[in-house]
Amino acid sequence: MKTKCRSWQATRRSFLLGCGFALFACGEQNPSVSTAIEVGVIETSSLGPIEPMKSLFQTQASWLEFWYRFVSHSPWFSHEPPSIDWSSSQIAILVLGPKPRCTRLEFIEAQPRGDLLVVKVKRVEFGQSTPSSCIGPDMFVANLALALSVPKGFQAVRFDFAD
Repeated sequence: MKTKCRSWQATRRSFLLGCGFALFACGEQNPSVSTAIEVGVIETSSLGPIEPMKSLFQTQASWLEFWYRFVSHSPWFSHEPPSIDWSSSQIAILVLGPKPRCTRLEFIEAQPRGDLLVVKVKRVEFGQSTPSSCIGPDMFVANLALALSVPKGFQAVRFDFAD
């Protein structure tokens, strides 16, 4: 009877190992399929009004030129640019123009496609239960914008909107 148990356990172990290898082989990643990457959200409320744009700042010099050209001179906001590690990061930014009240852009995910970074964002509207408070432009934040610290190496960025 002991041998039967050992035999059953050995068979079960072999079966599970075989299934594990089969799943591993089936689950092998296809190099043409990309996976999401980690990014950091950068505060943009210190920026003054900017026309709609998207850009990928690959150098600190280009980012600082942009920052100091558009930084708000309001005493309510910091005039210092957000710091990032430029040896491993760059900045992707999307500006949709003046920020309406009760609206924000939300980061969903970033997917590499070769040297293109595809960023999925969602436009979120809130406070609809009190519509009078959502009329007009935001008095404190000038732009409906999203800036992200992304890994170096991408040559272009595309922003797609989620449903």
